[in-house]
Amino acid sequence: MTPSSHIDLSRRAFLAASATGVGAGIALGAGPAPAAAVPSGSAPTILTAGFPRSFHFRQSELLVHSMAYEEWAQQFSTLNGIVGKVVQEEKPTTTGEANVEYVTRFKREHPDQLVLLHFNGRLRRPDFDPYGVFTFGGHWTYRAGTTLTAATQPDATRTVLHVADTSIFRLDVGREGTVHDDIGIAATGADGLPDWHVSEQVTLVDIDDEAGTITVDRGRYGTEPLAFPAGAYVAPHIVTGPWGSEDAGLVWWINFDPDGPRDARGRNGIDAFVEDMALRLGPGGELEIIDGVQFDIFTFTIGTFRRFADLDGDGIADEGVIDGINRYGVGQIEAIRRLRERLPDKLILTDGARLTGRRDDVGQRPDLTMINGIEKEAFPGVEVSDYRWWSSVLGSLDYVQTHSREPAFSYINHRRPRHDGPVDYSDMRLVFAAAQLAGIAVTFFDEPDKPDDAAVGVLDEVWAGAEHQLNWLGRPLRPAQHLAERSPDLLRGAGVGWPKHFVDRFAGPGVSFERVTDGGSALRISFDSNSDDSEFPARLTRFFTFLPGASFTLANVDVPDGDLVVALTVSGEELDEYSSGIGRLLKVAVTPAGSTDSDDVMLTYIDTEPQHVVLYFPDVAHGPIDLRFLAEGTGSLTLRDLRLHAGADAMVREFEHGLVLANPSESPYQVDLASLFPEDRVRRLQGTPEQDPATNDGSLVGTSVTLGGTDGLALLRDA
Repeated sequence: MTPSSHIDLSRRAFLAASATGVGAGIALGAGPAPAAAVPSGSAPTILTAGFPRSFHFRQSELLVHSMAYEEWAQQFSTLNGIVGKVVQEEKPTTTGEANVEYVTRFKREHPDQLVLLHFNGRLRRPDFDPYGVFTFGGHWTYRAGTTLTAATQPDATRTVLHVADTSIFRLDVGREGTVHDDIGIAATGADGLPDWHVSEQVTLVDIDDEAGTITVDRGRYGTEPLAFPAGAYVAPHIVTGPWGSEDAGLVWWINFDPDGPRDARGRNGIDAFVEDMALRLGPGGELEIIDGVQFDIFTFTIGTFRRFADLDGDGIADEGVIDGINRYGVGQIEAIRRLRERLPDKLILTDGARLTGRRDDVGQRPDLTMINGIEKEAFPGVEVSDYRWWSSVLGSLDYVQTHSREPAFSYINHRRPRHDGPVDYSDMRLVFAAAQLAGIAVTFFDEPDKPDDAAVGVLDEVWAGAEHQLNWLGRPLRPAQHLAERSPDLLRGAGVGWPKHFVDRFAGPGVSFERVTDGGSALRISFDSNSDDSEFPARLTRFFTFLPGASFTLANVDVPDGDLVVALTVSGEELDEYSSGIGRLLKVAVTPAGSTDSDDVMLTYIDTEPQHVVLYFPDVAHGPIDLRFLAEGTGSLTLRDLRLHAGADAMVREFEHGLVLANPSESPYQVDLASLFPEDRVRRLQGTPEQDPATNDGSLVGTSVTLGGTDGLALLRDA
């Protein structure tokens, strides 16, 4: 999806606005000029400020316990806001009453600053329940369980339980594999399912496979030891953690099944989640004053644990999918819809769009009409090598930003695996550039180098280097440009006019193709009951909605050796089985002609309105290729303006006060500034000595500039 903006100023409009004082103070030598404060009670500045938009991430949380409030507030008021954990749902070592005091006071004293709660959306520590809503065993998700083979009595300490299957229990769960299972025991109801109204929580101590027994500590997490007959249900929790320290305890997975078990007050896991968050952030809540919440790791499925998950509690692993529908995902959508009803004016963000080569779908499918945006943790993926998925992730961010509830606010959180080497400033600049191209904010979990007297590092590009000028780029003048689209179309216009000989080259099982002229020439693609995913790389055919895919192919396309950019405009019908707000997905693969074997698979969204999509395939081998498509569900599609371009997906975006350039390829790329911006003179930022002053040396840039492989660059208009 081509990154775009709600604001598109012409050059003349920009100059007129500048003459009246808009954007004043960015000229060289103007000195620091932080974003103007806004009156108390209005929206945070970051929602309306120019670009770049940035804030401090969880460093604000980590330093609460080592700084007096005054020093802490001074350090963290330098950007457009803060995001951090505050309460102890996950990590008690860095959160607590002091965090609540600091962030609420900070928001009162700095109403223009964004303050968001970072909160685990799917799991929590079972002993963190300040409002007493998670007291029912059926509010949690368990792995497929077993039964007691002998009755047990209420022992207040340690008990040996005889079970039908010891193999389902583990002594090596958690992030580091060093913690023992937490387990739920429930009576069996008349329907043969667990009755969580009569239940107890225990912790595994040991397993004796030969004897068919497990040893457990009884009456854990506020429950009382009970007597259970043979046949009672025993199931280990789906867990992760501990976070911070081993004694922090495991975090348990909430059951988001809309038909999940209900407690004595009629509340299921969704109800408990909504009530807990509304009491915390709503009227009278301890965090009422802050702007909202970002739900971390709020995945659409039960993640890597789904193959063990038993969402409906019938003792059979179901992956959270019941009758072919992702019921866990449906419940998650419902949870956010209900929370939005309770918190209509709060910012609600989720953690999502995590696309890498390890995934065949986006990790997050929120109802965008209910949320304000997402966090993209690690762009495009955790490793630098994941830049081959550049276009899929950048496009998904643009789709979310342009389809989310207003005020739309998404951001990239830059992080990489820990290492002891120098900071990779090329990588940081490219991540920074991606955020500007998509029109979203950026923050840095991995910090750049900083002066000795600074508590946290700020990337030079965030505040114009030595100028320390927030939001220095100003407003975007037009959408980002994909420079490859300026090169010749390898299809020679066939995907624009759709002549019959070109349409006839498309094929797929149970698929029909029709040239239509509604609003210009286009290809209408319809699927019948015989459609399937056989035309697509087999290991990448699954969608996390678990709906069937329908595939088709454009075969035998001659392309040169090297990078390939596929540009098209696509629209289509919505998914009937889910909320329309989650969007619909289309996968596109490039394979050798006649083969379905490829890792070159990109992904984009389908909307009822035409969406311009640009997909980047690095290092495509010379020769004929097949262009393969896989649509989520079987609703019809319409393709327009299908073009293929040789070259890298280098991009540029023009702002009021500068330019942002990006090169996601591994090879250098020369940008012809004279042809793109013939009236402009631009210069490099004047960087700080701690970071990359060789790149940001303050010098004027000539008629062209060369970007290194996987690098970005921010340039300032010369006054």
